[in-house]
Amino acid sequence: MLGILLGIDNGLIQLIPGKEPIQVIEGPCFEIIDYQDGIAIAASKEAGLWIYKNEIWSQCWEGNPSSARIGPDGTIWVGTFDTRLYFSNDQGENWVEMSGLQNVIKHRQINIPPHHKKPYISGVIFPKQGEIIGIAGGGTWHTRDKGENWLQRSDGLDTSLYKIQEHPENSDILYASTESGFYKSDDSGFSWMHPTMGIGELPCINFEVFPSKPDALLLVNKDQKIENPYSIYRSPNGGVTWSKINLENNSDWETQPVITRLWNASDTGFAVANGTVWASHDSGKNWISLANGLPKTYAITAAL
Repeated sequence: MLGILLGIDNGLIQLIPGKEPIQVIEGPCFEIIDYQDGIAIAASKEAGLWIYKNEIWSQCWEGNPSSARIGPDGTIWVGTFDTRLYFSNDQGENWVEMSGLQNVIKHRQINIPPHHKKPYISGVIFPKQGEIIGIAGGGTWHTRDKGENWLQRSDGLDTSLYKIQEHPENSDILYASTESGFYKSDDSGFSWMHPTMGIGELPCINFEVFPSKPDALLLVNKDQKIENPYSIYRSPNGGVTWSKINLENNSDWETQPVITRLWNASDTGFAVANGTVWASHDSGKNWISLANGLPKTYAITAAL
């Protein structure tokens, strides 16, 4: 059992509830972690991608990743800060670059995203057909033929993307976090809605979806005008309305909290805020503390 994985400044920590945390990788700062069905990946800027398989961590790709995830079919995807996208169908042994993205960057109107010098790949999601690629500064782009042809799907969407993700059980429903807040699409990205009730249009850094009827969601946003700018919000109704959550009477943090949903569960989630790991078994409505005194955490995933 991998337990809860935390990316920190100098590597990767493994936390199994009830036990002391142990460091499983010593090295770079890991800002992206993902897990699915026995395989885990961890990505570090300017260093590359590590994979966990057969109970061993090893580096499987070198480069400068801006995004990384394991697709529903087990394919590993890595986007880069120079707007390239790679995928591996054999758990990182061999890599293929998706064609055509450079033509999108060169010939279409792509903006420079905030806080960066050029566009980059912010993620990849999987509608019922093909793939949708998120380009920070360029919005979302759909391909049905592994990159030979591209169609922009950003109607109503802020193109300054941080994260994109499909619904865990309905790939027609897509979500995006952007510089101006949270967005949702019910038609595979052809059009996007921008719910703001309770969260406004502050930058939305991250989010997680808990599938149910209705869905619950968590998100992390940032208000640069206050001393402790980061907060976690919860929506009990699929993103229509939002309210700020409290963790031990604290709802605002100086450093960015990280959140995740247990990969094979619909209602179990975890958060790290101010050195404390929290768990929820009701889609983020109530929380209990699991461990404290942990170093600054940049990413989290859970495999229990």
